[in-house]
Amino acid sequence: MPVYLMRHAEAVPEAMSLADESRYLSDSGRAAALAMGEASGRLGIAIAAVVSSPLVRAVQTAELVALGLASVSPSQGTPGSRSVRIHESLAPGRGTRRIFADLAELEGALLVGHEPSLSALAGQLTSEPRFAAFEKAQLVALEGGGATWTLLPGDREPRRYGRLNR
Repeated sequence: MPVYLMRHAEAVPEAMSLADESRYLSDSGRAAALAMGEASGRLGIAIAAVVSSPLVRAVQTAELVALGLASVSPSQGTPGSRSVRIHESLAPGRGTRRIFADLAELEGALLVGHEPSLSALAGQLTSEPRFAAFEKAQLVALEGGGATWTLLPGDREPRRYGRLNR
């Protein structure tokens, strides 16, 4: 089963009055996260679980993706039925060791996190040490030791990979 990695959607800009951990999704980020969930559901992508970094923007992205999935795909449950699990090691600056250790139980899961941690994790999972940085709200499927496809906001179909970094 694949593992899906997704970077959080666009958040409000950094401001002195708002700690980085508290930054929430912008209106366009909310729309992109929901649209990515709906697109994934229409494409029949089966997500076993949604696991997120504890930061607000990642949790909101994960919740909206889960909501979007459920709204168009009956196999993904009813809207609001899928809970989001929090995994501390998806927070920025945390090592990938713990996620790596938990990977067996996370197969089929969608992991929502941050850059540069996601591309580092993808690089370890694919043996591509220079895995391309994730764009905001980008979803990548990893299976069999490689990246198989990616979906960006606005894409109608996943983009297939032979090798991600050519």
